[in-house]
Amino acid sequence: MMKGAIFDVDGVLLDSMEEWDRLGETYLAGLGIRAEKGLADTLAAMSMEEGAAWLIGHYGLSKTVEQAVEEMAGVMREAYACRIPEKNGVENYLRGLAEAGILMVIATSGDRDNARMALERLGLWKYFRGMLTCTQVGAGKSQPDIFLAAAKILEGVPEEIWVFEDAPHAAATARAAGFHVAAVKDGQNARQEAQLAQTADIYLKDYGDFEMFRKKAGI
Repeated sequence: MMKGAIFDVDGVLLDSMEEWDRLGETYLAGLGIRAEKGLADTLAAMSMEEGAAWLIGHYGLSKTVEQAVEEMAGVMREAYACRIPEKNGVENYLRGLAEAGILMVIATSGDRDNARMALERLGLWKYFRGMLTCTQVGAGKSQPDIFLAAAKILEGVPEEIWVFEDAPHAAATARAAGFHVAAVKDGQNARQEAQLAQTADIYLKDYGDFEMFRKKAGI
């Protein structure tokens, strides 16, 4: 029987991945530069520092990597604070879980302040008991540390807790640690849809049918 839920943020609670895909283009537009076609694909596998260095070299920007990183981070702070929406229908799930007495906590590899700004703006923060970040626990989601720490906050054991994830590696980590996994479809993971669905206990193409999930989770 389900007693708790752990939610990722980007791609699970927030429809934010498109903003990340457009970051290079948005940043250059703010400098009066039109990005070339395919920039998002070029930057996709890079860290923000690597992407900043590439943009500086490719577009001849008169900036240090540190300056460009801070300015790009500012672009994303503004996006979380002002315009990133929630995933369609997610509040229906959060409300249903809350009404069933299911405790919820956030586990994200992203920025704590950005996530909280967006969730408070959208009225979703009230559903959660707290938030953990990978930086806080000292390990990424290829390790189970953040999920196990979240389980302690929920005062439960993995077998009683569902993890909502959109990244295949994170879903696989949670599943291997004994958690139930609800994989959430996002545009960012479309190429890995089959892998994600195979890893999870249930694959949610959207948040449209809470009753189906309720029965599956034994609420």
